[in-house]
Amino acid sequence: MGRDTPAARIFANKTQQGVKNSRHRVSIYLKLACVLMILAGNSTIVVFTVQFCDEKLPDWMACVAVAFLTYIALDFVTIEGAKVLWIHYLIPGVVAADAQDAHDTIVRSHIGELQMAINVNQLVLCYY
Repeated sequence: MGRDTPAARIFANKTQQGVKNSRHRVSIYLKLACVLMILAGNSTIVVFTVQFCDEKLPDWMACVAVAFLTYIALDFVTIEGAKVLWIHYLIPGVVAADAQDAHDTIVRSHIGELQMAINVNQLVLCYY
């Protein structure tokens, strides 16, 4: 399995090494600016929602709440379920054979190194 193949890139991204190499440093000022913008946007939406719902009847608000909860439930079951299936089962299944070949190659190379080390140690012991 070459390191430049699509299967190798997928495998590297799935492992901790791929995650570690993809991290970039972000300044504290940029993080703070993003947090402040998100808080400002959320507070603006909350204010407008409260003003809008103040004019509506309780039956209308209950209907909106039921619709929102239904959306959340369907999103959790369909979209998130599909993501889990895709990321944790389908993609690893595609690269499983190449990953097993890479694992077997690594194990074979380490077994050879261990056998050479044992032979060297036996020679050293025989010398003394």
